[in-house]
Amino acid sequence: MKNITKIIAPYYSGEFTMGTVTKEFVEYWSSKEEHDLLEYLHEVNWSEDFESASPTETGTEDRIPFHEIDDIEHFNMPYTDSSFMLISHNDEEVEFKPYACNVRYINNVISHNPNEDESDKNYVPVLVYATTEKGNCGHWSVELNNEKFDKNKFVISTVQTPLGRFVDGVWYGNSDDELYFDTCEASTITKAASAKVGWLHKNWCLRSKQNTLGKVLKVKNKHVNLEKSSIQGLDLSKFS
Repeated sequence: MKNITKIIAPYYSGEFTMGTVTKEFVEYWSSKEEHDLLEYLHEVNWSEDFESASPTETGTEDRIPFHEIDDIEHFNMPYTDSSFMLISHNDEEVEFKPYACNVRYINNVISHNPNEDESDKNYVPVLVYATTEKGNCGHWSVELNNEKFDKNKFVISTVQTPLGRFVDGVWYGNSDDELYFDTCEASTITKAASAKVGWLHKNWCLRSKQNTLGKVLKVKNKHVNLEKSSIQGLDLSKFS
């Protein structure tokens, strides 16, 4: 008999983007307050008659909205600093913290331009932007066949950004197919937005989710196949 267990995402989520901009853009805004940068980005995005004589436009002739400056990273996922909630087929609700099998780091954004001091020119100017959404962010569904949901088999990976840590991917059991994050019934309220500019090394730009997937799945599968009853004589049942 098949049944569906829903895993409700943490209460806070956000849209995150990171993309390359001009050197002039970073040099100008690095000395300004964050609220000034946010006001500028939102004006560019939402005001049709917005005009600026500044050399710091996010585009040239056609201004680029901040959410389209995303050639390095763009996702909409929950933050990881609150618990997950599982709702079983009989509507039982259980709050839990899933096992995080990996952390992908893309947070090494620095404020000064090292290219002026080095000959390799390996740093690129970037804009980082994130919202904080509060409410029902969405859920993952796990289809079970004549078995009880096992919290130990629900595994996540995370991504550490300059503006917080987010869920990067979710799996259940031995399957290497990532669970779909369903946001159809999501209902959130935007509580805040954050933005910063800086310089990111090209090697960090390449740390995409796809590039780390092999390592993530290896650690995930090792965890879900671990005998939970004992490790070197330690009873783990009370930690389940």
